[in-house]
Amino acid sequence: MNFTQAVEELDKQTDLEARQWLQKARRPDAFAALGRSVSAFRKVYLSEKACREGVPGLFRAVQAGMFHFLTYAKHWELERGRARGV
Repeated sequence: MNFTQAVEELDKQTDLEARQWLQKARRPDAFAALGRSVSAFRKVYLSEKACREGVPGLFRAVQAGMFHFLTYAKHWELERGRARGV
């Protein structure tokens, strides 16, 4: 999988997750999402030793961190659209 495909896959996964959160009436917190993002990055980069993989490992760690933040952002956007009747 190349970087473009990985970003497209991340976009799809975060869309699905944000919609699930909305259906479950989940109320995520921005600071919690940020904390989870940092934790996911550290877990992949340090604990899973992605740091030894060079740029692909760094990208994998960033992608893991971005998942939580993007899901939160998309959920927030969906909630705003629902509140406005969009």
